[in-house]
Amino acid sequence: MQPRDRRFVGYDRRRPAGTRFGFLEQLERRAVLDGGGLLAPLVTTVFDNVVVAPQPAAVAGLRLTLPAQVPNGLPTMARLAAVDAAGLPVLGYSGSATISSSDTAATLPSTVTLVNGTAFVPVTFRTAGSQTLTATDSADAARAASATTTVAAPLVATKLMVLMPTQTRAGVPTTVAALAVDAGGRVVTTFNGTATVASTDTAATLPLIEVIFKAGRATFQVTLATAGRQSVTVASLSDPKVSGTASTTVVAPSTLASFAVVMPPRVLAGEPVRAGVIAMDASGRLIPGYNGTATVTSSDPGAILPGTVTFLNGRAVVRVTFATAGDQTVSVRGGAAGNIVGSATAAVVAAPVLSSFTVRLPRTVLTGVPVTVALSAVDATGRPVWGYSGTVSLTSTDAAAVLPATVTFVNGRAYARVTFKTLGEQSITATSGAISGSGKTQVGEVSVTPPA
Repeated sequence: MQPRDRRFVGYDRRRPAGTRFGFLEQLERRAVLDGGGLLAPLVTTVFDNVVVAPQPAAVAGLRLTLPAQVPNGLPTMARLAAVDAAGLPVLGYSGSATISSSDTAATLPSTVTLVNGTAFVPVTFRTAGSQTLTATDSADAARAASATTTVAAPLVATKLMVLMPTQTRAGVPTTVAALAVDAGGRVVTTFNGTATVASTDTAATLPLIEVIFKAGRATFQVTLATAGRQSVTVASLSDPKVSGTASTTVVAPSTLASFAVVMPPRVLAGEPVRAGVIAMDASGRLIPGYNGTATVTSSDPGAILPGTVTFLNGRAVVRVTFATAGDQTVSVRGGAAGNIVGSATAAVVAAPVLSSFTVRLPRTVLTGVPVTVALSAVDATGRPVWGYSGTVSLTSTDAAAVLPATVTFVNGRAYARVTFKTLGEQSITATSGAISGSGKTQVGEVSVTPPA
């Protein structure tokens, strides 16, 4: 006979009625450890070829667990589980519960939702001593659970730990970090006050307003200006005794000794180029704090270039367009007395001068079939004139040819689609003022030979 209160799960159609599994008649009762409790045992019985499983257990209550001791002001996770009358978890439960605490200052959610019979409750206790957390089933107030824990006394900030590099450069911003710590050196994450910043360097640039701590930490920037040993002090605005100091060695700013000018060794006349300029000290190192200006000149009287350039963090870029062929120089002069000079030389190549156009056609084409014509602008030696971007007119010896009246060059090249209509040798001519060029092709026809 089939046991009562059991739900039909499956039926094996491959086995005839009245037979039994030779290797399995009844699954043993099993239990699986899950956290702090036992899962409800799954009892499955096989009679002949019918498999049955137990009905899910009903929820009888809730279980709430907390660590025995928790920190003050830091998040703690409580675990909530739905259980049956035997105290075993009910994994299929998906209800909700309201959360409350004896600690009126605690931070906690008003409700949580159980998924698969479990929920996690984030809570931050803020009152020292024994405190209780309570969870009440939203569907049945009789189902409730509580857990008690001991909340540690809150950490009290007794000083500020100030951290900064052991060496800084004058005039360069430096990041400073400050930590609020207790007598044991532990960070007090509940410290969210404000603090003032002072320095032994009277010329230093400090925060204009108080720095704000968040979770016991604060960061800010200072720019020290006086060489030597200097210190930065941070003091709590509410309690000046809670303070801290850090020292650093301020290195005097580097003195400008030269400019390094870098540009391509070979450039084309009429084409803009970029020249990089670097402010350097006597050791040939970049001066990152240099933000001065310098004048720019060239040996090429026809060059186009700015009169002055402004440095940013020791670097500047000059855009120059040379006009005269040959070796030409770009010079940068600056410094307090205008006596710091740097230069670079480039070989300026004369720009090619347009002399003619080349027109490229296939050797043979078919009448009535469009072909592509490639045109190039070249100088007297046949080298491409890449800078040419003019417009030329097109003509053909084939009066019936279909072709555009004009084409425009881009970077010294152009293309056109032409359809010849007349048999024999035909040509295409490109003309722009007194400059021209042409190309020839043999136009044929398609002949069809009938089958023998």
